[in-house]
Amino acid sequence: MIVLNRNVMHVLIIADRETDLEWINNSFTATGLVVNIINSSVISEAALLIRSIQFDMVLYDLTFSKECMSYNLKKIASDINNNKTPLIVLTNKQGDPEAKEALKFGANAHLVKDQLKLTLMAE
Repeated sequence: MIVLNRNVMHVLIIADRETDLEWINNSFTATGLVVNIINSSVISEAALLIRSIQFDMVLYDLTFSKECMSYNLKKIASDINNNKTPLIVLTNKQGDPEAKEALKFGANAHLVKDQLKLTLMAE
């Protein structure tokens, strides 16, 4: 396992929408923290990254692949939980049933994107 610079927060984002990536990057940048954001839009690549790099946080966008969500989360959750890295799913609306289901498959929390304050998460 590669342990990156500990003075930098390392975040893996599993998403495929450019607007979400910009929003997350801008939110972290606003904290003043030095953040290394790695994006993966392929679940097998994300799983390999999780096994190879010690991340501080993994964000999984539920709009990434709702039909394969249970498979995807099961695939990455065991590796993430072994490293004690928080897995947070991002949703578009409050009370999203898929977000509640994601918790059953290994996610630690779910957050609504338009209400999310990443500055609090980063701290």
